[in-house]
Amino acid sequence: MIQTLKKYQGPLIECFILSSLMLLLLIINIFIYFSTNENLTYQQKIHNLIPIIFCAAGLILNSIFYSTLKKKYNFELSVFLYGIGFTSCFFTAVYYIFRLQGSMREHLGITYFYLILLAFLYYTYATMFKNTEKRISKVTLFLMVITAVISVVLTIFEIINYQIPYVGILQLFYGLYFAYCLIHKKYVLDLQVFAWIPFLVSSFVFWYFLITRPII
Repeated sequence: MIQTLKKYQGPLIECFILSSLMLLLLIINIFIYFSTNENLTYQQKIHNLIPIIFCAAGLILNSIFYSTLKKKYNFELSVFLYGIGFTSCFFTAVYYIFRLQGSMREHLGITYFYLILLAFLYYTYATMFKNTEKRISKVTLFLMVITAVISVVLTIFEIINYQIPYVGILQLFYGLYFAYCLIHKKYVLDLQVFAWIPFLVSSFVFWYFLITRPII
């Protein structure tokens, strides 16, 4: 166990950094929940528990994907750690985008599907990147189709409710990159860089929200 931790010390630290904004959000909402619990309505209490629910759901989803695919694609522990970081920081951006639009409470249920989408998105790329065969595997194709379907449905949802699909636009960049990888059979980003990209987006959205709306 100790040797494993030493071997993956770097990815473990990166996972913590990538998840830091989600953890900060978690700490702030727990503080608000316990410090003002008596003055909150039932809906407000549930709202403050959202980060806790999503944090647990993200760990469960990553565990399911990793344990299911690790043997076939020879996934190392770093794949799992970067997966946690990717879903955490990307979902933090999604969370604050909806908060800025003032729609988190109204569309709480739909936000679960964004977490599912992010898990599918990351492990689709992980299977592409780790595939040793010359042709794309059936597993990758299956994951890619599911990812595309969920992405389209959520983008339509955004257009109907917000006119501008902010999250859908972010997904589009990943879709174009996937298409590039499939056409050229070439991967510019390794899983480490792939996981760090959404951190830049989530950091920008987080600080913008913090500056414009000091009360998280």
